[in-house]
Amino acid sequence: MRFDFETNTRSGSYLGMLSAMTYTHKNQFNGAERLDVNLSVGAETQLGSDGRFLNTLELTAGVSLSIPKLLLPLKSTSIYQDYVSRTRFNLSNAYQIRAGFFTINRLSADMTYDWRSNRLMRHLWTPISITQNNTFNIDPEFAAELEENSRLRNSLEDVLILGGQYRFIYSTQEIGKTKPFLFLSGTVELAGNLPNVIASAVNSDDGVHRIFGTPFSQYLKLQADGRYYFQYSDHTWAFRLVGGVAVPYGNADIVPYSKQFFIGGSTSLRAFRLRQLGPGAFINPDAETVNFFDQTGEVLLEFNAEYRFDLASYFKGAVFVDAGNIWLLNETFGDSGEGAFRFDTFYREIAVGTGVGLRIDFDYFVVRLDAAFPVRKPVFGKGLEWTFNQLDFLNGHWRKENLVWHLAIGYPF
Repeated sequence: MRFDFETNTRSGSYLGMLSAMTYTHKNQFNGAERLDVNLSVGAETQLGSDGRFLNTLELTAGVSLSIPKLLLPLKSTSIYQDYVSRTRFNLSNAYQIRAGFFTINRLSADMTYDWRSNRLMRHLWTPISITQNNTFNIDPEFAAELEENSRLRNSLEDVLILGGQYRFIYSTQEIGKTKPFLFLSGTVELAGNLPNVIASAVNSDDGVHRIFGTPFSQYLKLQADGRYYFQYSDHTWAFRLVGGVAVPYGNADIVPYSKQFFIGGSTSLRAFRLRQLGPGAFINPDAETVNFFDQTGEVLLEFNAEYRFDLASYFKGAVFVDAGNIWLLNETFGDSGEGAFRFDTFYREIAVGTGVGLRIDFDYFVVRLDAAFPVRKPVFGKGLEWTFNQLDFLNGHWRKENLVWHLAIGYPF
């Protein structure tokens, strides 16, 4: 049995807390099958607010079973025998109340095969994944906002996601050795193709097809992650390049909200808070006062560079630069057409941040504190601009508006 408790803060005087309980049995059926059952409760409030006491309440429950073999009708000789291949079954449900906005319930189930073809290459194939998203109890004021924002309204509609995913991981890292290594990961996710073929054969209507009264999503999502680490005895240069695109088609005009990209936060562009950058040059005027949900996109591009060095004993320092943004494929924000991805202009909308970090590294456990600030960011009515001439670390107002702190567990990449 494992019990966890965590607390976090973010801009706008928000305070969040979460407690979780996990039961694990590593030999459930006397064959090294691993069973995990988890339950968690999380909540967030805004200190000093005259409004609601709780802004967000989330209840999650899940069960997973991992079997140490591939449950396939045919055996393959190309499987790397020094790695334990596994078949995983997962079932989970997340119930989230966003006070003043809506309530959403997400029920998911999937099966995944996990194996290696050699020492360097790992494969994860999810032939079937089912997710049911239901949104209800929509606040009347928020419903009025949805009428003005078709993209957000369509993103939050009830939808069934029926598809699959394939992911490969290639890594030249050798445990216990300090030497440069390469890490590559690629993911292909498809949803809605099979049900659309069946629905089209049964019903020739050109409208939106449904399963048991619920429309299903159809999209293709691609994502790639490449990293290179120059490791030495007392310092490391780490680089990461991430890109992704999600394309709706067929039975859907928009990718489900849970499958869209977002940027910012402790493992991304650290000079920007989670979901508070993009798409493109868009600026959300209410980001500091309300829980805004629409700063997501269908195109992602991100680059990170970090220099890590030893200070003393378990203490390590870091200097880093992060750059990137997200964009929309087929839609824009406002009359100015902000947020759309265009090959001839996207490079002008790359946000850049930098900062320093302090880490306590016990090898098996890392506590990380990063302080970051933007040097190229969106400026209302002007697109993205460099802000070197505005740096003023001794000015309290500048620090409040620009300095972002992250306390996290583990390295960002």
